[in-house]
Amino acid sequence: QRGIEASRDTIVNITPAADKDVNALFQQIIAGEISEKELKKNGVGEDVIKAIKDGRITASNIDQYRDGTLTLAKPDDVKLKYETFYYTHLGNYVGGSSGTILCSDKSVYGEEGCLVNSGNLFLAWNMRDDNNRLVGTGVYIARLHMKVMVGKKNVSDITRDLLWGVRRGGKNGIDLGAALKGK
Repeated sequence: QRGIEASRDTIVNITPAADKDVNALFQQIIAGEISEKELKKNGVGEDVIKAIKDGRITASNIDQYRDGTLTLAKPDDVKLKYETFYYTHLGNYVGGSSGTILCSDKSVYGEEGCLVNSGNLFLAWNMRDDNNRLVGTGVYIARLHMKVMVGKKNVSDITRDLLWGVRRGGKNGIDLGAALKGK
């Protein structure tokens, strides 16, 4: 019983990271006083260690890296991979597409790339099947699978299923009804 109670009374002193002198910490990393193995074990990436050692990340600009104003990623290292699949309401495959959009793609993000010109992307369906025929009136299931990759690391992997209504008719022969339901 005494041993159990004694173990509950154990005091552990934890120094918050905010109380550390960032400049002194960076100097220890640069001088090799803190091993790369120890840093990696505690979740510091190799690219961050290198950036501290070569002076890209400093005590004065670390807040800009934290809030995303600055980044170690190069526009060619960041990419969005997508796959779309379209099915009838009965589950029959109609069509789909896939592709990759690089952060440096000037036609999508402008001259500066996605690191400067962030925003929303919209993928549109031309309402045609894989044989390039217009689809008929009805409800279609749209599945969108997206991955955001930074280098070889997968930072986001999302799949969304939506129900879309398509109505044939009107002047152009086809109208896209409002999205019926999204998950």
